[in-house]
Amino acid sequence: MKLILHVGFPKCGSTSLQNSLFDNSGRLAETGISYMPRGSEFRNHHALAVLSRSPNTYPEFKQQLICLLDSARASGMKAVLVSSEEFVYSVESDSLANGFEAVLREAIDATSVEVEIVAIIRDPRKFFRSYMLQNAANGASIDPGFKRFFEFFIKIIRRFIDMNLPVKILSMDQVSVRDGLVPYFYKEILQYTNFEAREHIDNVLAKRTFVSEVIVGRISQMNSYLGTNHINSPQIDVERERLKSRSVAAASLPLAS
Repeated sequence: MKLILHVGFPKCGSTSLQNSLFDNSGRLAETGISYMPRGSEFRNHHALAVLSRSPNTYPEFKQQLICLLDSARASGMKAVLVSSEEFVYSVESDSLANGFEAVLREAIDATSVEVEIVAIIRDPRKFFRSYMLQNAANGASIDPGFKRFFEFFIKIIRRFIDMNLPVKILSMDQVSVRDGLVPYFYKEILQYTNFEAREHIDNVLAKRTFVSEVIVGRISQMNSYLGTNHINSPQIDVERERLKSRSVAAASLPLAS
């Protein structure tokens, strides 16, 4: 059996990927790939990853991972996929990276499984911009300094690569916009070729439509409250046109292979 450990990075499509894996967990299980236990209320393995961030909780991390692997084997699975971008913080320092690797090895040796670590990265400039936008939205600090952030980004990647374990690095920048990261992950990592690309495209369009609706709706509310129709901008016109063209866009986008 194989353990596929998806470790992020943050702001590299992890949430979209985890949502898709969760929604398709039944179909994946039919092909021998276990993602989340049936009936789980969680769509990712953040709780497990947090346990791997401190030597004090390594024993619990090891125990829970072994239970997860043993349960999958008992169900006849050929692979277990564990996904959380929180794993990047398990290797924040060299000492933590060494401890994480050691406890991970103990778990896979105890269960006799193969392991593959999968990290998804992107252009650091895009990474930084996305990260700062999220921090700003959450009211957190937005000025860690690009140089310091870039150095952190590189050190984390290097620590995963330096582990004496199989590591596969995927780049978001190598994936076409139309194909998308999620179908690419299914194909390249899971060797799962029956992914319904149309469903993925529709979900992406639905998310973009929701954003457009929120923008247009907020402006309409403000105009109504103020008794005017003067609050507007060129961007609002763009969003209105996007809302009108969604059905056409969905029909014209080709399916990913």
